[in-house]
Amino acid sequence: INSGDFAGIYIIEGDEITLVLGDNEYRFKAGDKKPIAKGLFKRNLNRIALIHAKIYENRQISNIYHVTLPNIVDISKTYEGFDPYIDDQAQIVGDSIRCVGKPSKKPHFESPLAISRGLKDNSAVLIGGQGAICVGSCESDTEACAYVLEKGCMAAKLAMCADAMPVKS
Repeated sequence: INSGDFAGIYIIEGDEITLVLGDNEYRFKAGDKKPIAKGLFKRNLNRIALIHAKIYENRQISNIYHVTLPNIVDISKTYEGFDPYIDDQAQIVGDSIRCVGKPSKKPHFESPLAISRGLKDNSAVLIGGQGAICVGSCESDTEACAYVLEKGCMAAKLAMCADAMPVKS
């Protein structure tokens, strides 16, 4: 994993949960109200933990990545969602990619419920201006989802450019 591609990684193995944010790793047990690592909740990172907990509550998965690959971030700023332009994306990510929230100048995190609902029947949801949340049953599935979504977002950007080009008569 290239850690620069992911703003946050959340992995559950049995009753052990690991949240990786940058160079920091926080571990907690399933059902704990607070991570074992002190300070996580003091720095407003509890919002991220709450989002991930809500997703785990509604899905049978083991990995969640907050993906910040360039094409995904670009599309999350401009789209309310889109249908896949490539077959891989439809098969791995889902039939329609939703976007929750609106882009803003300051990073923010949408409601855990909105993100969880955005993942209904999909393996990824765009978050306005902040990239996407990708989920999977294992690390390789989640990485595949992230990189296929990146490729799909690149195709969406190309489609936007083609639509904006003047047609010669």
